[in-house]
Amino acid sequence: MLTRRNKNFVWRRVDARRLDLKGMKVAIVGGTGGIGRAFSRFLASRGASVLAIGQTFRDSDMPGIEFFKADLSLMREAQRIGSLLPAETLDLVIFTNGIMAAPKRQETAEEIERDMAVSYLSRLVMVREIASRLGKNRPAASMKPRVFIMGFPGTGQIGKLDDLNGERSYSWGIPCSGKQVYTARQRAEWLEKIREPGVRRRAEIYYQELDGLRLLRLEVRKDLLAESNKHQVWKRLCGIPSIGAIRAAVLLGIMQTAHRFRTKRQLWTYSGLGVEGHSSADHQVVKGQLQRRKKAIEIRRCRHFARSDRSPIQKYGV
Repeated sequence: MLTRRNKNFVWRRVDARRLDLKGMKVAIVGGTGGIGRAFSRFLASRGASVLAIGQTFRDSDMPGIEFFKADLSLMREAQRIGSLLPAETLDLVIFTNGIMAAPKRQETAEEIERDMAVSYLSRLVMVREIASRLGKNRPAASMKPRVFIMGFPGTGQIGKLDDLNGERSYSWGIPCSGKQVYTARQRAEWLEKIREPGVRRRAEIYYQELDGLRLLRLEVRKDLLAESNKHQVWKRLCGIPSIGAIRAAVLLGIMQTAHRFRTKRQLWTYSGLGVEGHSSADHQVVKGQLQRRKKAIEIRRCRHFARSDRSPIQKYGV
């Protein structure tokens, strides 16, 4: 809702060092960290009585600050603090509590999306709790009681009224499938979908890094194949099913020469061509006693072999 500008209001800069706030009572929700803590310390230093609400209190050495401990991700805690606040005698209430949205959705014990609970709903619950009582019993106050709510400007992402709890969609990510997001022709289109300037800039840098890696990969591949082709054993390794030119070159670099190993078992184990043995459920309880189960070891495939000839890595010669 747009309102008209009040032309009768005149801004007057005040030197903070000359402020005298003796007798003022202030409650700062989120006053134990960040800008809220800075407010608490400054107002107390100018003579105000401050109630700091938060999780961890680190200003016990500062006179004039009283601490209320609360987990504001829980609505029952927000309601409890709202009822405990002496709203009748408060001159200012400042809300600075809030968190940055996590990359993955987090949920509180009350099954509310965490950012929504801390940054919005806790403030709403507390304002509703103190609104009718705010400043009612102040002796001859020079100004009306005020509530300041501070918040992060956000990313410009439009919320969904039918999914405020973020149960169906919670991500900065943009849905995409296939490989078109990596093609040079469609990059501009995908970058336009990212509204946050900082995130868009990082995506542009990642695209540049991808282009550089693609060119570097072609050069390295050429040099790797040229060097490995000088060794006859490389051709023998290429003859093994599911081992391509690149993987054979990597194995050649790992083994260097078979003569450095005393036995074949050491060679197979070191190069990754050996058979791996895995077992599960090795023990069982018999008459209350834990005993080793007599069970044959399950034999797995060699860990350097592809699962089938249709492996997606085959097209890279691996």
